[in-house]
Amino acid sequence: MPSLTLRTLAERVLAAEQRLFRRMSDCSDAQMRLLLRIAGANTIAMRELVQQTGWEKSAVTRATDVLHARGLVTKEPDAADARALLLAATPSGHQLARQVTELLDTEARALIGGLAPADRAAADRILSRLCHLLDADARVAGPELE
Repeated sequence: MPSLTLRTLAERVLAAEQRLFRRMSDCSDAQMRLLLRIAGANTIAMRELVQQTGWEKSAVTRATDVLHARGLVTKEPDAADARALLLAATPSGHQLARQVTELLDTEARALIGGLAPADRAAADRILSRLCHLLDADARVAGPELE
């Protein structure tokens, strides 16, 4: 059954990411996912991070508080809206995010590298299409699925 295969693949990829996150730092899975988003955005508003993840504001706040306490992100008031916070990765946060991203990319290349060239192209095409469909679903349903 394809849905079971896709679900199994997703579970294994997530488990591998979580193992890598634990090996690279003492950040939780949620904290690392937020750090990767923050580092990739350069600067991001807390409310935008909440919208992108679809997580409760309190969960994002708790996770970013830990990242801030560990010196991985900064939190500054938004000059345009004093009630809002802007988050940015510190140099240490950028370095960790870069290292984790490089390892994730290496793992992905190794996984896909085990396929024949035609299968790699087909897998890339299919996975790209699935990502596009998920993005479209998120836009239709709203921020809860993002």
